[in-house]
Amino acid sequence: MAIALLGAWGTGATHTAEAGSNRILILHYTLEDGTDTEPTAIEYGGQGMTLAVTTQVGTTTINTTQIWYLLEAGIAAAIGGAFVVTAWSVGVEIEVLLDHAFFSGAKQSAQPLDFDTGGATSGTSASTPAVTTENGGLITASLNVNTNGLAFTWTAPTTEITEQNNVGAGFTMGGAYQLTDGSNVTPSVSWTGSNRNTLCAASFSPAAGDSPWVPPPMMPDAVPWQFPPGNVSY
Repeated sequence: MAIALLGAWGTGATHTAEAGSNRILILHYTLEDGTDTEPTAIEYGGQGMTLAVTTQVGTTTINTTQIWYLLEAGIAAAIGGAFVVTAWSVGVEIEVLLDHAFFSGAKQSAQPLDFDTGGATSGTSASTPAVTTENGGLITASLNVNTNGLAFTWTAPTTEITEQNNVGAGFTMGGAYQLTDGSNVTPSVSWTGSNRNTLCAASFSPAAGDSPWVPPPMMPDAVPWQFPPGNVSY
């Protein structure tokens, strides 16, 4: 079984669940703020999501990028399609950008398979070390750069998610994803103009396929019936 995108990537604070089996919900979270305002929890439809990876860069102003996920049981139990973040400071919610998508065919335990981070106080590109993937799996990456209106060029993952601008906080969010063949992937992205940036990536495993059919054990050859030893009369 291979992971597959259900519907399309969304933005904002709501996303109606897509139908499918062995689902996983991926959420990219980005924030720029003057204090350390990493969320302590994120819920979808009242169900707690799991943090896959997080990274921050900055001192006076801090850029945060995270990837969260929710598996099938939580998606099925969710009521409504709203994301709720715990521990936002007053006014911080206007400085957050989100994107999110549902996928089918994901393993329902031991996720993520692998993750890594990158970022710097300045630069025109960002990358992470190579991330391990599985055949039929997924890798997703989230980017936060502290200037509005940027256009990103992704080397990997290969499918870009729509760029978003937060005019109030002054940063651009980007993201990309890729269905994987088991080869390692090195997330890498570039833009014009040197800016503070944070990048994180995580890979996810596919659900196991159907067990192969195993033929029943062969019965031993039947032994032909024989007369008992001794004289036999008819």
